[in-house]
Amino acid sequence: MAEAGVPIRFKVDLSTWARDDINKYANLIKTSFAEIGIEVNLQIDGSDGGSAVYYTYDPYPSKPGKVNQFDNKSWLASNVGITDWAGRGVPDQYLMREWRSTGDWSGAQLDSREMDAAIDEYLQAITPEAKKTASKKIQEVSLDETPYILAYTSNLITAGRKDLEGMVVNGMGQFDARKAKNA
Repeated sequence: MAEAGVPIRFKVDLSTWARDDINKYANLIKTSFAEIGIEVNLQIDGSDGGSAVYYTYDPYPSKPGKVNQFDNKSWLASNVGITDWAGRGVPDQYLMREWRSTGDWSGAQLDSREMDAAIDEYLQAITPEAKKTASKKIQEVSLDETPYILAYTSNLITAGRKDLEGMVVNGMGQFDARKAKNA
């Protein structure tokens, strides 16, 4: 930390909402940060789904370069936070709402013309090869510029029965039963 020019000891609030895996992860961060001299004060919203504090901040309208200069313990206006994400059918929503400079879900408030250009290239790409090339640019820029730690992803677990076929569940947890039938 000293080599990075960071004070040897300092305190920071980590904001999130109460859920078993998030609570455990927040405590892991607190313990890990303590080892390098950062004292973490956990601000965990215990309300149903974080509705009292954590998921209350309204970022609209979002503008490039707009930075929230306060910490109100919500997901989009906290200095350090843990947010969970649900699955999406395509990456476009993540790219436009979280990673783009005008992204209204950007907890890091990223403002990068290079990232915006890579996202535009991805969204305009028609072929799989062009998508892959643009995706690589997004990944490279994100490694250089984003203050995110994407620590883990959760598994989507569903149940079914042996005598039912044709039922499809996608990565967002949506059921498609149009072709479902008893075997």
